[in-house]
Amino acid sequence: MKYKKFKLFAISLLAVILGLICWSTLIEPDQLFVRNYEISVPRWPTEFDGMKVAVVSDLHVGSHFIDNAKVKRIVDEVNACHPDLILLLGDYVYTDPSERAKKYNPLQQRIASMILRDEKKVDSESFIAELALLKARLGVYAVLGNHDWYFGGNELRNQMQSVGLRVLENSSEYVEFKNKRLRIAGLADAWERIPDIRSTLAQIPADEPILLMTHNPDVFPHVPGSVNLTLAGHTHGGQVSLPLLGPLVVPSHYHAKYARGLIIEDGRTLFVATGIGTSVFPIRFGVPPEISVLTLNSPRR
Repeated sequence: MKYKKFKLFAISLLAVILGLICWSTLIEPDQLFVRNYEISVPRWPTEFDGMKVAVVSDLHVGSHFIDNAKVKRIVDEVNACHPDLILLLGDYVYTDPSERAKKYNPLQQRIASMILRDEKKVDSESFIAELALLKARLGVYAVLGNHDWYFGGNELRNQMQSVGLRVLENSSEYVEFKNKRLRIAGLADAWERIPDIRSTLAQIPADEPILLMTHNPDVFPHVPGSVNLTLAGHTHGGQVSLPLLGPLVVPSHYHAKYARGLIIEDGRTLFVATGIGTSVFPIRFGVPPEISVLTLNSPRR
């Protein structure tokens, strides 16, 4: 009798484990959600209330389930939201570990080499042509991430800018919304470049509200209070987030502190997008691929 109960338990446990493996490798990574957030932004002009910002991060084109057809679907989903502004937060490509081998130990290198695809198979011109179809009346702005620099950041940036995607690196541009200026600023990647917050913000007039784009949220502790909202990606929300435990591994010096969602710290506001693709391991569990649509309002509203 005890043997039968143990056998039943073992079979049930094995079924659960296999189910979780199938879900995290075949089902959840292939999903795509559009999630809406209403965010109260410090010092946000009331004239800008209701501004809709679509945020797309960490496409990792070339990873499992992310090809040009998937990019087209993502573009269609974003355009269907009719955003005022579209922000792309980096890591558009998927790269093999050869360029970052020094950051891995030998076992990690061996595992990653078995899983990751060769970056040369990624046709950047094709998926950038799809991204060029993104539409927002205030434009489409982008920053580059660490994987983009592994792939060849200058070439990727030139390709994006040639189709009208505005790539910012320690620079800013302004847009006009309801006859008032809004500044869009973008930082260089924190892993592969040098983000210069001070010089990026130095030339911005004090009365202009600022949306600051960064691929990596680890710069957030250094962002001054003059920035109304910082937006980041990179973490994928940990890719695997367990009930009660939360994300297991987050590529951040601050671990899970800036893993995902809305973070308010010392009166400053950060939103971290969980992104769409996968990196290193082709799995997602508890962190499904997401297009984030933010509706920004002043605290008074």
